[in-house]
This record gives sequence, C-alpha cells and structure tokens, in this order.
Amino acid sequence: MIILRVVHVALDPMKYVRIRKTAYSIKKCSGVEIEFDVMVPKVIFVWRGSRLGRLFVGIINYLAVILQIMFVKADVFRVASCPDILALPVVLRRRRYVLE
Repeated sequence: MIILRVVHVALDPMKYVRIRKTAYSIKKCSGVEIEFDVMVPKVIFVWRGSRLGRLFVGIINYLAVILQIMFVKADVFRVASCPDILALPVVLRRRRYVLE
C-alpha cells in the first residue's frame, strides 16, 4: 500500500472550515492511503504599538513560519489562504505543492 503524506500550510488554519472538506475529498482517493496533516504555526507574535513595530513583528512571524515549513516532512504541500511568500521554502526545497 502506498502512503502519501499531504500537509496543508496556512497562517491561521483553525478559522477555515473547508480544510476538513478538503481532507475528506483527498482521503476518498482509491488505491492510495493518504495521511492529511495541517501545519499550525508554533509561534505567533502580536504587537500593539507603532507601525514600525508591527512591521518588524510581522517579518519575525513570517520568518518563524518559513523556518517551520523548512522542517516539515511531506510528499505534497497544499499552500492556501496565506501569502505566497510561504510557498518559497517549498519551492526552494523542490517539493511538490499546490498553491491555492
């Protein structure tokens, strides 16, 4: 039996209901056992100050998520509902991905 690991990448995946529907649709494929995971960002910083501070914290958040994506092991990545910059580590690693 072939096992295919699909990882969904998003900045805030808990607020998207369609992830469950997508997982259900992907798992209905016949002949292949599919393992569907959702990557939840481990570190998110929030800043309630000046614009420059928010910009700096936003850059730190993106870098933290990009580093996390670099260490996720998957056969196919599904990048959805987030900025395209988060697909950069997947492209640089030359992995298969679906950009939504």
